[in-house]
Amino acid sequence: MTNLTVHRQMHAAQRNVMNQLTEAAKTDYFRSKLSSASNQKGVFNVGDKLLFPKRQASLPAHSSADELANSFIKFFSDMILTIRHGLKSCPINLWVPCLYQPSIHNVTKLESFKSANEEEVKTVLLKSLKKSYSLDPCPT
Repeated sequence: MTNLTVHRQMHAAQRNVMNQLTEAAKTDYFRSKLSSASNQKGVFNVGDKLLFPKRQASLPAHSSADELANSFIKFFSDMILTIRHGLKSCPINLWVPCLYQPSIHNVTKLESFKSANEEEVKTVLLKSLKKSYSLDPCPT
């Protein structure tokens, strides 16, 4: 799109058409959902489902916190390897090696996590600097 007035007007007209179509589709959807309710309780149930949808589980199923942490690290490690492999095989040279290349012998691999207890978390928080932001869930 250019900055010509005619193009801006065309864009605004198409945007208005899309907004009207979207509004009509929403209206039809809500009307059909509410008309399917047979009584007042049904109307409230439809309203609850439309206004307050149930949240999906934020974590995948797991039997222990350690298992979950290890599955996350495996997923992200595999993803990094896949991306690196894709960059190396790319016809355009997008692969930029790191400026810091540690020797193979000095690499520390983070392959598993150990659960922290309440005392360890408290110790780390108390040692942290006294900085906070208004949106911090747990100001320090």
